[in-house]
Amino acid sequence: MRLRKLEVKGFKTFKDKVSLEFPDKFTVIVGPNGSGKSNLTEAICFVLGKSRGLRATNLQELIFNGGKNFAPADKTIVSVEFVEDDGTVHRLSRMVDRDGHSQYKLDDKRVTRQHIIDLVGDNEYNIILQDDVTRVIEMKPQERRTIIDDLCGIAEYDQKKDKALKELKKVEEHINESHIRLGEKQNYLRELGKERDEALRFKKAREDLRQIEASILHYEINRLTTSEVGLKEKQTTIDTQRDEDVKKLAETKNALEKIRQRTREISSRLIQLEEEKGVTKAVEMRGQIARIQDRIHDTADRKKKADATIQDGKRRTHALQKEEETLSAKAHELHTRLVELTKSIDEETKKLGDEKLEAQINELRQHISDLKAERKSLVESTERLTEERAATSQKELADKASEAKSTLDEIRERITEAEGKHEVTTRRIDKLKERKKGLDEKIIRLRSEAEKLRIDEAQKQAEWKALSDAGGGVNKAVSSVLKLKDVIRGIHGTVSQLGKVVDEDYEIALEIAAQGRLQDIVVDNIDVAAKCIRYLREKQIGRATFIPLDKVRVKTAKEFPSRAFGFARDFIDCDDAYDGVFNYVFGDTLVVSDLETAKQIGIGSYRMVTLEGDLIERTGVVTGGHIIKSQGIGFTNIDALEEEVKKIRRTLEEQISKVSEAEEEASVVDNEIREVSVIASESLKASHDLAVEQKGLEEREGDFRRRAEEAEARLTAVEETLEKNRQRIKDIDRQVQKEDETFQKLWAERGGSSESPVNRLKDESRDVEIEKGRVEEKITLNKQQIKEIHELVKVAEEEIKVHEKAIAELDVQKGEIESALKKVEEETKVLSKEIGKLLAEREVLDGELTELGSQQGAVERRLLEVGDEVSKLRVRLAEVTAQLNELRKQYAGYEGVAVVDLRIGELTQKKQQLEEMLATFGAVNLKSIETYDVIKNEYEEVRGKLDTLKSERQSIFDFMAEVEKRKLEAFTGAFDVVRANFEDIYSKLSGGSGTLILDNPKSISESGLIIKASPPGKKVMNLEAMSGGEKTLTSSAFLLAIQQYKPTHFYVVDELDAALDRSNSLKLAEMLKGSDSQFILVTHNDAMIQYAQSVIGVSMKDGFSQIVGVRLE
Repeated sequence: MRLRKLEVKGFKTFKDKVSLEFPDKFTVIVGPNGSGKSNLTEAICFVLGKSRGLRATNLQELIFNGGKNFAPADKTIVSVEFVEDDGTVHRLSRMVDRDGHSQYKLDDKRVTRQHIIDLVGDNEYNIILQDDVTRVIEMKPQERRTIIDDLCGIAEYDQKKDKALKELKKVEEHINESHIRLGEKQNYLRELGKERDEALRFKKAREDLRQIEASILHYEINRLTTSEVGLKEKQTTIDTQRDEDVKKLAETKNALEKIRQRTREISSRLIQLEEEKGVTKAVEMRGQIARIQDRIHDTADRKKKADATIQDGKRRTHALQKEEETLSAKAHELHTRLVELTKSIDEETKKLGDEKLEAQINELRQHISDLKAERKSLVESTERLTEERAATSQKELADKASEAKSTLDEIRERITEAEGKHEVTTRRIDKLKERKKGLDEKIIRLRSEAEKLRIDEAQKQAEWKALSDAGGGVNKAVSSVLKLKDVIRGIHGTVSQLGKVVDEDYEIALEIAAQGRLQDIVVDNIDVAAKCIRYLREKQIGRATFIPLDKVRVKTAKEFPSRAFGFARDFIDCDDAYDGVFNYVFGDTLVVSDLETAKQIGIGSYRMVTLEGDLIERTGVVTGGHIIKSQGIGFTNIDALEEEVKKIRRTLEEQISKVSEAEEEASVVDNEIREVSVIASESLKASHDLAVEQKGLEEREGDFRRRAEEAEARLTAVEETLEKNRQRIKDIDRQVQKEDETFQKLWAERGGSSESPVNRLKDESRDVEIEKGRVEEKITLNKQQIKEIHELVKVAEEEIKVHEKAIAELDVQKGEIESALKKVEEETKVLSKEIGKLLAEREVLDGELTELGSQQGAVERRLLEVGDEVSKLRVRLAEVTAQLNELRKQYAGYEGVAVVDLRIGELTQKKQQLEEMLATFGAVNLKSIETYDVIKNEYEEVRGKLDTLKSERQSIFDFMAEVEKRKLEAFTGAFDVVRANFEDIYSKLSGGSGTLILDNPKSISESGLIIKASPPGKKVMNLEAMSGGEKTLTSSAFLLAIQQYKPTHFYVVDELDAALDRSNSLKLAEMLKGSDSQFILVTHNDAMIQYAQSVIGVSMKDGFSQIVGVRLE
């Protein structure tokens, strides 16, 4: 990659945008001091993101400040272009504004500084600044060595070593602590071992005793289990019989439900069949046939009228044709006479000589004649129209339509009434069905509840019997003592029988708090207790604990912590005489919500019990977990249980009564549904019949109204024509009168004589002409009438065809409906038979319902009898089960203990021996067994950790040695390369020899870097002993050697030759030119130009820098 171009705008002394191209490998930038040459070097550092080399305290100081004559720039932008080996060009830009905002762009896209570093690399030494040479000269040897450290990454190795040393320090501290703990544990184990051995012997004896106790319990459990199995087998036999009865009862109920369901289906089907019976459909069909027959009659009437129209037309046509023949002959005669008269008039007129006046008179006469002929034609047309109007029967049709509408209104009212009745009955049926559904559900629910009550009664009765006979759910010894109440005076009962828990939420807590004292027997005094104990011993029944009322005296606290619910004794309801008993049983035991509350109150401050049954002793011992509640072991109130049995029995009787009442009510509702369904069917049929009649009347009313509207339209047209004719006749009369007056004037002007030959001829000619016109008009009128009659006949013939076709179609339609009517009537007969069968079936089912109801009652009575037998069996079974539960509860505490196969006598003897042996032990620290194991494990754990820490310490030592080894290798490698580079470069620059050495090669981190050189003709000396020029040359060679260690694509060297003489400067220039890398040299030495391939000159003008570039090759 080669630097091709540099663009600077607003950067330090560069006001305007300047562009510098670097087309060659060796470019020299020259100019006088202060012209801005070094600012270009800073610009390159700026755009590449290098802070080293920027002569500013902040980025805003890099922006052109305007000097004395110009305004400051808002921002500075520096861009460079790089060319890859394959020709790819990258443009890199950086902008900074007055607010200090900096922005990088790569190929016109915003990027971060890291992107720039990834592209051009992070080589700090590819740009040599003015003070770098001086800095190397002034460095101490150890500082100079750090340059090599930076080159090969020694800092990373030092960081790893420092981290390892910190870890080593921690490990050493842990090792020391572990040694101390190990010694402590070892001493403690020796003392604890003695206690552990004693505790193990005690534990073995106690475990043997538990094994014997478990074996005794196992024996008793097996004995009672055998008894329980026999009772259960007997119960199974009875339950089997009872199950069969229950099954039979269920089958009977199912059969009853099926019959009721079938009865409901029959009722629904009957209603459906009544609706589908076809009566309504048949009535509708008959109505359709009647309507079609009416339409056939109406169409036939219209056809007859059309036939009459045709016959009348033929007759009138014939008469008109004969009249036309007569009129034609007469018109011919009149035409001949008129020709003759015209000829005669012409001759006479010539004799008179006043032809013009005569022509006016003749013309006027002719016009009057034409008007009169037109008037006559209009009068005849008016007479025909008047006849036609009289023949149109619009009023009659309107009356018929009105009559049909009146009938329709009446039918609609009747339909509304029928539909209302049907709707009311339908709603009534729906309500009854909903009521029936509710009753059915109620019956099912009541029967289910009754069955549950029967089961509850049997269970509670068995429980009551068992508790009553067993003395309230206690063991055999206690039960035996309680049976002596009538023999030995002063026996009150067990603790559980003498008190009642005031709130069942506290029952578990109080039973746990009382522990085994619930079966303690309360007696008047010690004498009563002695009698009971003697009885138990003589009968070998067992053991019991007695509480004498006259000796029980317990001090109790009065106040309790606010977090507790209260003292356990306060939640017992008992006779005042037994307060001392429950004070003894519970003491100051507190009832709390949970263990967390107990902790808040303080473990050890009180004896406490939680609502879930967790018990906390004053010693701190906590007992808890899942509770298996045994029957009868608790605060059992036998009287309350007996009362509960009686209450359940009363409820059961009430429930059975409710079932009977609900069934009777359901039967009544079924009958009412059937009755109302018949009424609904009849109202629906009536509504359908009326709807059919309504449809026919609506069609007839529509036909009448349509025909009336057509007649009315025809009358309106006739009236309009008549009115026009009357008006025209009036107009003609007025015009004829006016024309007559004019004619009389002309007639008087001519001479006023009508007796002259001309006048007589003209009068006759006029009369003939008038007659001829009348005849011709009559002929024309006759032809018009004949044409109209032909049109009417044609229309009538078309109507006849239409009517005949309509009659044929109606006949076909009528036949189809009549056929369908016959089919419906046949189906109706079939449905009537089915209705009869269903009614018969319903009667049979009603009988079966009665029979099955009796069977159900018999089975239910038998079940009640069996229930008593089951109750007695359950009482006995409950006694055995109660004892078994008690033994199993005790045996649960021996879970996992192996049973010894010995006879019961041997087991009892062995138990006594072990109890005596355990009594010989003094205070035994049982926790020493567990504590010994814990301390032993802790001891082994500490030893293991100590071994691990030692291993970690050795790993750290190994790691540090490896780091030092790699550090030495990295430094030596870099140092050898830089030294070789220095020796080569120094030789080329000065012609002498030089090298780099370490003043303490064995310890790199403490060593310094010594630069030794031998200028031509001089002995070897240190850098510090050289002259100023020799120092500069040597330092320059050192910096160039460092540059070559990390080769880069381009180098920028700022006034490296500043302190060199001309000869050495030229050698430096020659060496740079011969390098394979691109070099940009900033200098004020003009002699350097002769080796440059291109030169860029920088000058200062008007307070800002300007440039000029020259390519020399």
